[in-house]
Amino acid sequence: MCEKLYLNDAYLFEYSDDIFIENISIIYQSSNLNVNNNETTQNEQQQLKLVQQLQKKYSFKTLYSITTNKTIFHGQGGGQPSDEGFFKINKIFNFQVIFVKINENSITEHFGYFVEEKELNNENGKNMIEKVMDDNNIWKDLIGCKDVLQKVNKEKRILFTKIHSAAHLMDLAVIESGCDLWKPSRGYHFEDSPYVEYFHNNQLNISLDQLTNILNKKIKELLEIYGNDPNLIQKFIIYKKENNFEDISSLGLQMKIPENLKSQPMIRIVKYGKYECFCSGTHVNLISEIGEFLVTKCKKSKDTVRISYKLKGI
Repeated sequence: MCEKLYLNDAYLFEYSDDIFIENISIIYQSSNLNVNNNETTQNEQQQLKLVQQLQKKYSFKTLYSITTNKTIFHGQGGGQPSDEGFFKINKIFNFQVIFVKINENSITEHFGYFVEEKELNNENGKNMIEKVMDDNNIWKDLIGCKDVLQKVNKEKRILFTKIHSAAHLMDLAVIESGCDLWKPSRGYHFEDSPYVEYFHNNQLNISLDQLTNILNKKIKELLEIYGNDPNLIQKFIIYKKENNFEDISSLGLQMKIPENLKSQPMIRIVKYGKYECFCSGTHVNLISEIGEFLVTKCKKSKDTVRISYKLKGI
């Protein structure tokens, strides 16, 4: 199992202690993207679509996947974008990480390509050393390497953490505003148009404009009262003992572990005030770090309410 260091510290931007390369594989090479979709699994089709999107953006010739025993990189999921950054391997090789995902076997995969030092973090840089790496199979010799530095893009990590944390504070604001029967449906925590969607369970007796005003008032109130309270946000990482998880009620938590998570080696529960949920994203330490943000629009469908929001300055 890859130890996910960001679960404990969202502000860990650089790390090198006891990290080693478990595996490196080639995901895509040259321009061979012509695959018969009738002969591929759903997971393979999804990966093919992802590779096509990444190739269009970065124009690489070879896309690698690197797995390590530890990582500070958050994989895309739960509505939060993937981290970006790079690895410095053996103090020589620079691996640009452009996408991170957790696969169906709960393994964190870092997708990217090898680049010259001067091209690190340059999305438009094409002076790569792919041909040297590929023709001589140098990349294979890096498997098992124990000299690995990981570094995430600090600015993007902080931004994604703020947007994601704002969504959790929204959950608390919803409950505190009297919508205690609402249940989270999904969230989108990207910078272009973040939102949180809830099943309203027919608990909506006011207009959407009124709801917007009430939530904005409650968010402002929570930030003013609890902005620098270190106890508002609590994180619980719970590891499976033998074949079972411990009774989490002993931790003062009300949640029950659902069947679909019982197969995992560990789970994390995040608590904002009295609102609890399972979450593997990154979080601020104090809600004051989020800064000001506003609900910009509420939209109701048959069963759900979508609440769009925007952070100040973004």
